[in-house]
Amino acid sequence: MDVNVDNFVAGIGKIMGVNDPAELSSLFSGEQPPSNDMNDVQKTIASVCRLMSIVFKASKNMGKENEGSTNHQNSSGVQGLQGPQGPQGRQGTPGRQGVQGEKGVQGEQGPPGDEGPQGVQGIQGEKGPEGPRGFPGADGCRGNDGDSFFKMDEDGNIAPKSINSDNKLIPSIEFNCENRFRIASKKIELDGITFNGEKVGHMFEWEVEPGPDEEFFGRIVYLNNNSNKINLIEQIQDGEIVEPIGVVLKEPSVVYNNHTNHWKGKYLTDDYGNILKKTVYKYINKKGVLMMTSRRPSKNKDYEIVDVNEINPEFRIEDKYVNRFERNEWAPVCVSGNVCVKITPQDEIGKNWIVSKMINETENIRNVFIR
Repeated sequence: MDVNVDNFVAGIGKIMGVNDPAELSSLFSGEQPPSNDMNDVQKTIASVCRLMSIVFKASKNMGKENEGSTNHQNSSGVQGLQGPQGPQGRQGTPGRQGVQGEKGVQGEQGPPGDEGPQGVQGIQGEKGPEGPRGFPGADGCRGNDGDSFFKMDEDGNIAPKSINSDNKLIPSIEFNCENRFRIASKKIELDGITFNGEKVGHMFEWEVEPGPDEEFFGRIVYLNNNSNKINLIEQIQDGEIVEPIGVVLKEPSVVYNNHTNHWKGKYLTDDYGNILKKTVYKYINKKGVLMMTSRRPSKNKDYEIVDVNEINPEFRIEDKYVNRFERNEWAPVCVSGNVCVKITPQDEIGKNWIVSKMINETENIRNVFIR
């Protein structure tokens, strides 16, 4: 056999995984079917070689028939057998993905949905801190002239009016002033006015508030220098300084430290008790209302610069004020004048006091001049 043929057969056998030439010859001739252990390539090669073997045999037979055609012209050759169907080929490689198509036209917007239910109301926030107190409001409109107990003649003299034909006396007149009531005259005549005794009183606060039914009129009281409040002699603790300040009154002629109209701390004061002032601008706004503000108005407004008392931020105008004379924790104490005093055995008499006549021996009530 030719060397090239031997190499070709050896290469085919290596591909087929068969080293024995006799086994390879039987596999190609069709005498031995392909093994199930062969892969598709090996099976394909075996089928092609078998087909070629059949073709070679047919060609060989056809050559013999041609040689004998001279002697046997009327004899026909035998048709060869059909070879077996080759194995199915492997599936081809998938083709490339086509180009993406153009984006379609956006559809029309649908109708709006139904309105949702109303949400639940939130919790109310906490109340903010109280703002600073505003400036006093403008003065109200002046009222109509009313009936007066006084009249003024052509010369400017003021005299009481006659209430009726019987010339009845005026029962009482009360003046309430915010700051000061002042009379300026060279001569003042008071007709038919009598002072109820000569008792000058000063309002003091009790260290221990008396009960609603307790009355201490005519008793000597003592000032606590630490609290600036008063006590009876039986309320003083051992070791405290005993210094009489005055006598409790029921109806003093004149009383100080009462603060009749408003709370004592309504206005800010300095260390000496002087009321502090602040400068404000007073003007009439577009609505005709009198305004007072610490901010300067615009140039096109007429205004007046005035000094007013400075309000204490702790002052609450909405609270109803009751003056000290009507409160149980305060008492008018006579600090000067002639007064009746109930003297107990424990009481101390002031160094400048003058004790005079006895009024009631059983209660030991005596007349005392306090100076």
